Amino acid sequence: MSKLVSIIIPVFNVEKHIRKSLNSILNQTFNVNDVEVIMVDDCSTDGSGKIIDEYSKKYDNFKAVHLDENSGAAGKPRNIGLEEASCDFVMFLDSDDFFVENAIEVLYNQINGNAELDIVLGGYQNIHGDNKQIVLPFKNSDESYFEDTTNCLDLVKINPAISAKIFRTSFLVENNIKFPEGIPGQDLVFFLDAFFNAKNVLSLNNFIVYNRILRFDDNDKSISLNVTSKYILGLIEAYNLTLDVCMNNHVNKNLIKLILLSHLQFFTNQILKDSLSLDELSSIFNSSNFENFKNHEFFNQAAEFRLIFKNIENGIFDNIDLIKYIEYNIKKEIYYNYDNITSLLKEYKRENEKLLKSLRIKEADNIYLKNRNVELNLKVNNVESSKIWRFKNLFE
Repeated sequence: MSKLVSIIIPVFNVEKHIRKSLNSILNQTFNVNDVEVIMVDDCSTDGSGKIIDEYSKKYDNFKAVHLDENSGAAGKPRNIGLEEASCDFVMFLDSDDFFVENAIEVLYNQINGNAELDIVLGGYQNIHGDNKQIVLPFKNSDESYFEDTTNCLDLVKINPAISAKIFRTSFLVENNIKFPEGIPGQDLVFFLDAFFNAKNVLSLNNFIVYNRILRFDDNDKSISLNVTSKYILGLIEAYNLTLDVCMNNHVNKNLIKLILLSHLQFFTNQILKDSLSLDELSSIFNSSNFENFKNHEFFNQAAEFRLIFKNIENGIFDNIDLIKYIEYNIKKEIYYNYDNITSLLKEYKRENEKLLKSLRIKEADNIYLKNRNVELNLKVNNVESSKIWRFKNLFE
């Protein structure tokens, strides 16, 4: 009898956690005999491999796959799981996290009940000891339905968390959607590629799909919390691939900017952690990964990002104010009437001047914003000649 849902689990050195993950599948309200579980061991050095073999022997619908050499990230194990998957729908679960008891049932019923849906997603819960944090896609409605995904400004509110989603397998195969291999951030690239190619996407805004365990112990630390040079270089490569995906799918330019800003803020937070030495940081920002990223063709259309890269190269890693400032002005790209535009331009100029003072940038590095202020003064002087202006045309 054929199964209905494939669950793919990448496995690496999680002997303390994987039983809870696997048992969360066994304890679903969904019939476990209708589930195919593919566990891909990425050359674990602890007892993880033996544990998945144990489950494989005990349950006919649990399959253990062992890689010959470590791939360095979850991308390759997930891709191998996709190649092995035989069901119409596929879900993913990290081997240190666990599903809520009705996760599969709720997502499956939604996507199976609508042939137009390619993706259904929900929220999740972060857990660290007794501390819990619920992360929902949207908070203003029970459901959100997306059709024009390449112009969906709400996308930046959706976390790429891969375990909170179910995908139509044929959709992934037909569009050749796969995970980048050997780098962190591969779930971001995969989700965006899937989202932009999907006919329709449904977000269940009040449904928690899984529990995400945050591990801070030095001997048992979550990958995203273990900041190394290799990890940062991998993130940069993931962002470069993210831009490729957006450009290839002809995504709205301002949506690309907002996606990039949201992840540059995360990137900045990772850099500011104390785990990297100055020599390591210097090596990162002199790398080909960083050069390729900052020279991506997209930045010919998004010059406001150049100052962020300039700051980083000069050792100014805290760009939070600058990121928020750029984000604010991107979101202001709507029609304004004649009565408001002059004051808005003057406000923009004042904010620019405040920003210059707060960033502590060397005199030579202020050229970009100073030039913008000169341009804005000209715009203010000439604004009387028009009845309506589109905000974005004033600053391109």
